[in-house]
Amino acid sequence: MKRDRYFKELALVLGRAGFTLLPQENDSLPVEYQGQRLCRVNDQGNVFYRQEDVNLPEREQACAKVTDMAGTVLEYMSHLEHAPVLQAIGLSEPYQSLAEFNGTVLAGRQTEKGAKFGYRTPR
Repeated sequence: MKRDRYFKELALVLGRAGFTLLPQENDSLPVEYQGQRLCRVNDQGNVFYRQEDVNLPEREQACAKVTDMAGTVLEYMSHLEHAPVLQAIGLSEPYQSLAEFNGTVLAGRQTEKGAKFGYRTPR
């Protein structure tokens, strides 16, 4: 997966959840929580932290949340990267087909504001 795309999406998702992302350092993305360094995430979705940065239950929970979100973003970005382009009449933007079952299609695409997902059911 392309690191820049993953980090961009992760920054959007974590930012919406109240975390602050710092500029990329040594192939990882540093994360702050409430104005203090919390952890860093690499392009494989691994989260690294110093014990003294998660020494309170609230900060430990925040780090666990970053870990969950990093894994989720890595998973859906990987699916988007490898999914075929959806061929459908009436789409104004290109989507990738992520799954299809019984005529219902789950699709997604990347935008400047983050990944967007939608579905279409048979008429």
